[in-house]
Amino acid sequence: MLVGAAHWHAPLYMDALRTRFDLVEVAEERGSAGADSGIDVAFVMTAHERMAAQAAHFIERGIPVVLEKPGALNLADLRSLRDLAHRHGVPVAVPLVHRAAPFMSVLRSIARPTYLTVTYLVGPPQRYVDAECAWMLDPDSGGGVLVNLGAHFADVATELFGAPIASVRAVGHHALHHLDIEDHAVMILTTEDGRSATVELGYVFPSAAAKRHVSMTLAGEDGFVSIGAGGDVSLTRADGTIERARIDVDSDLLFRDFVAEVAESFDAGFAALPQIDDLVAAMEVVDLAYRDMHGDRDRGRAWAS
Repeated sequence: MLVGAAHWHAPLYMDALRTRFDLVEVAEERGSAGADSGIDVAFVMTAHERMAAQAAHFIERGIPVVLEKPGALNLADLRSLRDLAHRHGVPVAVPLVHRAAPFMSVLRSIARPTYLTVTYLVGPPQRYVDAECAWMLDPDSGGGVLVNLGAHFADVATELFGAPIASVRAVGHHALHHLDIEDHAVMILTTEDGRSATVELGYVFPSAAAKRHVSMTLAGEDGFVSIGAGGDVSLTRADGTIERARIDVDSDLLFRDFVAEVAESFDAGFAALPQIDDLVAAMEVVDLAYRDMHGDRDRGRAWAS
């Protein structure tokens, strides 16, 4: 079952869902696709303001959930949803798909990673209008590039460092598209022992059809690695030797692979996949970033408002 099929990520899942599951029933709202009996797993991908309630509907009935990020309209609602899942013992998998990206294998080859930089720039905000998800351009219902992409790279930094993020600094900008949401943002994430990630995100690539610009660097105890926009990898070891390779930096296929992992780990409670606790940890970082951008005020309404 797929709830909220108008979500702009839905097309990235559909072919794999039809291949991996005997029946995929699509419903825009919970309950509108018929009774919940017989549903093996619910994929919840809808507007942020409806995500938590729809996921809770299935959790309360003991139905495992796959929940798109950010999972809720604000951090308080997301934490409540996590607590509900724990009380009911229902697994909730989250497509933090960049954990399985080819670039992660490259970055993990550096011992004790210390300084990470990520630039991840995607197409213009018009793509959400074209996908009939114009709510994404409203800070009270969707949010800017930080709420859309920030969780992925907060999670990447946490995974690489093997430690939680202790402090967050962030700035956001509106100058390119002149919208209420930020179209460009930079976060600096730091662990307690001083390791840091600088993450640049933006709706600044000129064409959604051309997808995105991705580049990364990582310095650590035994070397330095850079990944260019075309996927060219250069890894310089401490002894001066250089290793070169090329990888695929297109993230779209990661969603297909994620669906395969859902199918294969279903009986084990999605044990091989990121869980709702991981999403909460990532969105706590995003929430701190918005607090730094807008002032440390109550963020009970929405992530970006």
